Amino acid sequence: MVAVAAVAMAAPAARGGGDTSGSGRLDPPDPFFPRSGNGGYDVTSYDIDLRYDPKRNRFRGGTKTKVEAEVTQPAGLESFHLDYRGPEIQRVRVNGEPAGFTRKGQELIVEPSDLVGFGEELKTKVVYKGKPRQITDPDGSIEGWVRTGDGAFVVGEPRGGPTWFPSNDHPSDKALFEISIEVPKPYKAISNGTLEITKLGNRRLFEWSSDDPMATYLATATVGRFETEKDTDFNPPGPPSYSYVAVDPSFAGDGAIGRGDDIIDHFESDFGPYPFEETGGIVDRAPNVGYALETQTRPIYPVQPDATLVAHELAHQWFGNDITLADWSEIWLNEGFATWAEWWWDEEDGGPSAGETLAAVCDLGPGSSAWSPPPGSVPGPEVMFGDGVYTRAGAALQALRELIGDSDFFDVLAAWAAQDSLGAYTTEDLIALVKTQTGVDDGEIDDHFEDWVFDEGKPDGCSAPKTGRDSLGAALGVPDLAPRR
Repeated sequence: MVAVAAVAMAAPAARGGGDTSGSGRLDPPDPFFPRSGNGGYDVTSYDIDLRYDPKRNRFRGGTKTKVEAEVTQPAGLESFHLDYRGPEIQRVRVNGEPAGFTRKGQELIVEPSDLVGFGEELKTKVVYKGKPRQITDPDGSIEGWVRTGDGAFVVGEPRGGPTWFPSNDHPSDKALFEISIEVPKPYKAISNGTLEITKLGNRRLFEWSSDDPMATYLATATVGRFETEKDTDFNPPGPPSYSYVAVDPSFAGDGAIGRGDDIIDHFESDFGPYPFEETGGIVDRAPNVGYALETQTRPIYPVQPDATLVAHELAHQWFGNDITLADWSEIWLNEGFATWAEWWWDEEDGGPSAGETLAAVCDLGPGSSAWSPPPGSVPGPEVMFGDGVYTRAGAALQALRELIGDSDFFDVLAAWAAQDSLGAYTTEDLIALVKTQTGVDDGEIDDHFEDWVFDEGKPDGCSAPKTGRDSLGAALGVPDLAPRR
């Protein structure tokens, strides 16, 4: 990973002393994406209003995002940063007044007409138009506003959100979202939460809202010619109570999304209540994307998903979406729990038990990609979605289960999922939680995490014989799973 210097601005003279210039990076900066996230404020809500022309792949005039935040800089702010890679900005206003702005790389640097004091509201409106775009990540995958044959497949992990709206783009700063997308008939626009549709002649306004905070990378505004199904009485009496499924008509059905209620019921018995009021899914033909994503309340798939993939993305609603990582180097806390959960669902669905899957993983040779990188020691963003972050991380949790026993393990799962959804969590937090939930010696817990999560090479905890097979699919006798995040 090449170190990237943060954008720096000369600090204006403070009123009463102190720095009043916001930072273009967090303190400390994200270890994988030092330019993602900003200092000086905490976002409370986004109100995104897109006016999209699918044929030309353009945001029309009047497209805007309103960002409401609270100033956390002790001396107040006379300038601040937003993450933004989107099209041309027409104007910016802060607290109702015109504001100056400049752009440097992905940084949008805003200068309000007056200092905004500590603890005060910071209401920013950015009006823009033009072509949004996709970006290429360090591992070669694409994300952001990815154009399709009939619109756009919109995914934001880990840094694609700023291609279509200005934000504080870091998982540690969750906020409420309202996302409206105006498109011409017969296109439809799919996002997170609950939908209201307003007819505007030959155009339709799809207005999506949710009562739950969300990280920026989990937002979507996918557009296409979808067949849709809405169920407002999905699984009474508890959540979720609203399901919305959108499927590209070139597919013959939604795959296994219809099994989501069974999967959620199974997970609720061990993880606790499903964390949101809404669920569903988006199946959109996007052959160049190559992965599914756990967009909050409504996962998105580039192909028809099987039940294992649906289970993975639904598990993320607890682990990753509701309980969020502190920075991107902790990605295994998302993917390890979701991978273990898909094994747990496969066992319920008549497949191998999670224990049998662990044995199959341990049967892999020491040169298998399943062992690299160690999930708690990922060296950089180029391999943050490597096999070790999924397969080895899931195996680490199943091995933990076998170490501490079912009762304590499921207590750990429930306690981890019950934490404050506005928190930002680390591996150290998980280790500390495990120690409070079990009578196993603390040293054994530390040794387990060193072996399975941090150390290079095949874990010593694997006791199955080495066969030299180099893929999990070969070990289990099944095809590799569809790529997932």
